[in-house]
Amino acid sequence: SLAAWLAGRIGARRLLLVKSAPVPEIPVPVDQLAGDGLVDSAFPRFIANAPYKVWIANPEDHGRLERGLLQPESVFTPVTARC
Repeated sequence: SLAAWLAGRIGARRLLLVKSAPVPEIPVPVDQLAGDGLVDSAFPRFIANAPYKVWIANPEDHGRLERGLLQPESVFTPVTARC
């Protein structure tokens, strides 16, 4: 939630969450991430009306990081605001 809050405060256009757990490879609803314990229960509220897009990745994605920072939609899993 801190990352989502900060992204909003600094006017970020993108937020990339890197989690140590496996992440889905298809778009995932934020409520599912919260239910699975990948984000805390406040996170969905922070991104509900966020002006930025959110993606999730895990450490194994490090080899694709450079390309992902330029084109996150082609590398990382998008997080949707609601189910």
